[in-house]
Order: sequence, then C-alpha cells, then structure tokens
Amino acid sequence: MTGRSHRFPRIAGAGLLLLVGSFAGGWVGQQASADGDADLRTQQPLSVPTARHVTAERGSVQAVVVLDATVVAADSGASQSLKQSSLVEAQIRPEQLARFSSLPSTGKAKVDGGPATTDCRLSALITGEGSDILPRIRCTLPQPVAYPGVRAHLALSAGQVHNVVVLPLSAVDGSSKRGMVHLVQGGTSRPQTVELGLRDGVNVEISSGLEAGDTVLDPPPSLFASDDQK
Repeated sequence: MTGRSHRFPRIAGAGLLLLVGSFAGGWVGQQASADGDADLRTQQPLSVPTARHVTAERGSVQAVVVLDATVVAADSGASQSLKQSSLVEAQIRPEQLARFSSLPSTGKAKVDGGPATTDCRLSALITGEGSDILPRIRCTLPQPVAYPGVRAHLALSAGQVHNVVVLPLSAVDGSSKRGMVHLVQGGTSRPQTVELGLRDGVNVEISSGLEAGDTVLDPPPSLFASDDQK
C-alpha cells in the first residue's frame, strides 16, 4: 500500500528478519540475444549461504498481527462521510485469523496523518456471506480522529509466552506447527523435528524437540536441499 509507514510500540526482541537465499543447483545469468531468444552463456550455480551456529535460549515471544485498515463511518448515510469517525476497520485473512486462539478485546491503531498509536476496543468481527468475502474486524478509538476513507494500521496481539525455548526464525525449516532444525552434536549435525508455537517475526517458540542450550545450524541445510535430498 502507499502512504507513510508507521511504527508500533517496539516489542522486546521483535523486528523483521528477512532471509534471502536460493535453492542449490539453480542457475543465474540468463541473457537475451539480439533476436530475443534466451542465451545461457553465463550460467553459474547459485551459492548456499554459510550456516552459523546458534544456541536455543529461554526467552519471551509476543506475536502481533498487523492489518491494513481504513477509517469507516460509524453509521451508513451520505452525511456520515462528512464527519470524522472513531471507527477503524480491517479485513483479516483466514491464515491470520487462525493465529488467534481467541480474539483480543483491544488493539492498537495508527491512522495516517493522525495522532500517535492509540489503544482501541474491538467492537465487532463481521463475517462475509460468500466464500470470497473476507471477515472484517472493527476497532473503536476513544474519539473521532479522521474522515472515512483514511488509511490506517491495526495491530492485534495473538498471544505471548514467557520463559520458553526460542530460536531465530531463520534457523527453522517450516512455518506451521511443525518444523525441522539441524542439531549440532559432536562436530556433526543431524535433522531434528520440532514443534513450533508463537512467532514474532524474528523468533519462534520451540514447544518441544529442543532444550535450552542446544546448538543448531542457521540456516538449516534442508532449506536449500531439493525434495529428493530431504
């Protein structure tokens, strides 16, 4: 979306970690010849990032779901669009909704060009009538802040845990409830299945499969292996 970006209150240990890599055995350097045909004169295999050792530690994870939102009129009618509103609405995708065991009663909203991030009260979850219509979440601010149609962001807590085993997301192959790490023992590594819990964009909770103090490879080699190598 366009517009200025805004920061929500920083959560300890939170951030955004992007791992850029390519599959081993891929090729780069494809060029087009003068007649438009592909020319593979500069093919070279893509390199795999060098793995580092990271240690599983005990810590806290607070999962936050951030949604693109819009200020909407509290009531229908043409006259309502001429009044500032305190109601923020956001669509939520099924995979985002699945991250909540139950929806929180409050959230935090930041309206473009409006005041600082403000607590809001979740007032409704509106379900669509068709399979192609996403559910919508509405959150009410303490007072009107902008006219309907102004863009906003809505941040909702999907839960938090403390004193749990955590790893960087980049050290885990898997994004659902189960993943794989490469456990380092005696100078070698082996695949180890782990159960995953909450994630905050940087770290992920390891529900089972590892103990605090265990060392793993980051990134795990399985991220860059072909299906028949896993």
